[in-house]
Amino acid sequence: MSLFSLFKKKKINYLHIGKTGGSQIKYILEQNKNKNYDFRVLHHSVKLLDLPLNEQYFFSIRSPVSRFRSAFYYRKNKGLPGVFQDWKVQEEKAFNLFPNSNDLAENLFKDNHLGYEATSAMLSIPHLSKQQCEWFEKKAFFDLNPPIHIIRQEHLRNDIEIFFKKIFPKYNYKLRITLNKDISRKNSYPNNESELSKLAINNLEKWYSNDIYFYKLCEKWIENNS
Repeated sequence: MSLFSLFKKKKINYLHIGKTGGSQIKYILEQNKNKNYDFRVLHHSVKLLDLPLNEQYFFSIRSPVSRFRSAFYYRKNKGLPGVFQDWKVQEEKAFNLFPNSNDLAENLFKDNHLGYEATSAMLSIPHLSKQQCEWFEKKAFFDLNPPIHIIRQEHLRNDIEIFFKKIFPKYNYKLRITLNKDISRKNSYPNNESELSKLAINNLEKWYSNDIYFYKLCEKWIENNS
């Protein structure tokens, strides 16, 4: 074994699914840079299939209905707080037709013009169009290529603590959550918008049925590997 290999950092990839707490996780990983680990936050376009078999990874997930609402306002606010990204033509049309997330969700599956436009909007707005399970196409058998851990956005502090306990000897890690919206990129939601209606939630659960099942499978994996 060479001297170089003895001191080579261990690469750990963060498979970054959009709107699942990634900016907050990146902030926490920055706190824990050390001589042993090289944490790599991957681009949203990188899927598990793109990683070499011998490289370790972890990822985060989010309840699909909550992720939908977050993604909707992330793009309606043009990426702010965070990095400004102006609307594409199709996004401008979508947000003019559906000024809030409930409008869009309630019009899904309607057999009329608005139903057609709602489907087009879902397929045109970034993050809404991608389901979390798509990051694991052809590689979803976690027993063959398991992650170190899975972090749920809803239980971020608890799950990332379990992740750190798996990799850090003597539990020597930092776990400070930022409240700075420019760092965490936490969305701003309209003050006058109520919760999603029952119809909206039912439509989203139908639209994201594969993702909801995938989320449940991940929760089962977490239960068995914590």
